[in-house]
Amino acid sequence: MKLTILILLVITSFCSCGILREKYAHKAIDVLTPMIGVPVVSKIVNNAAKQLVHKIAKNQQLCMFNKDVAGWCEKSCQQSAHQKGYCHGTKCKCGIPLNYK
Repeated sequence: MKLTILILLVITSFCSCGILREKYAHKAIDVLTPMIGVPVVSKIVNNAAKQLVHKIAKNQQLCMFNKDVAGWCEKSCQQSAHQKGYCHGTKCKCGIPLNYK
């Protein structure tokens, strides 16, 4: 079980780096999660892993929780639109500040 979860974390990491596409990660999750002995736990891990991969895969410029973690959002907005970059959840938007705090 520990090895299966470790492999799932590696797959998620590859997906976040862009090495592995989301649909292939989901297929790998479908193959790996039945290896967990308890069916209920297997299904929960399957759903949680797919949601995690989806959230990480749609992440833009390392925006997390409205924070520009690596400064990539600001840099890409300066290069493309010459505007300040703002993180909206996991998405980067140029010139559109958050209207909530």
